[in-house]
Amino acid sequence: MKLFISYSRAQVEEVKDISEFLGYLDYKCWFDHKLGAGTEWWNEILKQIRKCDIFLFVLSKESNRSQACMAELTYAEGLGKYMMGLRVDDLSSSFMPPALKDNNLTSYRPDDPKRKNLLVKSLRELEQTKPYLHDKSHYDQVPKPPMPISGLSKLHSMVRKRDSLTMEEQKELLFEIELLLDRKSEKPDDIDIILTDFLSRNDVNHYIGRRIDALRDKLNEQQGEEPKPEAQNINNSGGFSGYDAMLEDIIIRLTPFESNPNALYAYRSQFHNPQQLYGKWHLEMVVEHGSKIPLSESFDLAFGSNQLVQYWQNGQQTQTAGFYFNAEYLTIQYMNGGQYIVGFRCYGNRLFLTVYANYIMFKIEVYSRV
Repeated sequence: MKLFISYSRAQVEEVKDISEFLGYLDYKCWFDHKLGAGTEWWNEILKQIRKCDIFLFVLSKESNRSQACMAELTYAEGLGKYMMGLRVDDLSSSFMPPALKDNNLTSYRPDDPKRKNLLVKSLRELEQTKPYLHDKSHYDQVPKPPMPISGLSKLHSMVRKRDSLTMEEQKELLFEIELLLDRKSEKPDDIDIILTDFLSRNDVNHYIGRRIDALRDKLNEQQGEEPKPEAQNINNSGGFSGYDAMLEDIIIRLTPFESNPNALYAYRSQFHNPQQLYGKWHLEMVVEHGSKIPLSESFDLAFGSNQLVQYWQNGQQTQTAGFYFNAEYLTIQYMNGGQYIVGFRCYGNRLFLTVYANYIMFKIEVYSRV
């Protein structure tokens, strides 16, 4: 008896065990563990569905969301295949595919020691009654479902698109990747490829880049590898203590232009306190791409407790914008809908704003409190 096993990647180890176990009992099991992707892959899957006697659907929350699994199920139903469902988790009956509700359902939860015996018992009964035998003359009239595009493929296409990605698009992409990672429905190596390509974009925001690094550490933990050590710790006031990667970048890039570099080094023993951002600041220095930029005009920023920031140039107010911040990043929201996101470090009477491109700090603005 030939079995086609439809499953989500989240249950791949369980499916391998089922296939090996049933193979010892002379059942011929097929699942797409050796194929890649593309039209050839999808055509082979449809071919194997047509050839099988029993369509065995591994029913889980992940397979119930899988476009590929649902396409396989729909095609098998159209062919009139006999279906069996293996329930491997606590998916509610309300969300079961209609094609499976009236078919043979078998509990196959990982914590049930009798699950394999129940499965074999069901298969033995089918061998006796042979309900899977049917006329196949209509197979050529059953439309073949189009190859599904996985969520992973869609995300990879978005990450690799040539057009620039807005901050909101980058956040949305990152959120979708995090969902895939939490569901464990895709291979970790495949997700890592997407994260690597994401990080290589020249428009990726520094905040997004840091989140990508954290996700890659999470992937390493899932695969039993050592995660990268944390670069910094947040103290109770919301600032940083200990090693601070952003501050070290600031020190390295400003040291050639400081008459007293020891004043910069002293910040290593101080706390960055985001709450000290409020007040008026005067621009003292701009270093961009390793060069100090001459300041031909006076420029000030005033951050108010009403979450509005005022821009001043040569003593005249030029514009007002909204702002918000966390322990690391300051976001300025302009009236036209545009956003300006920068890293920042605040130490009493000194404020550093840092701008990034391609995950690299390329500009630092140094302010003193007025």
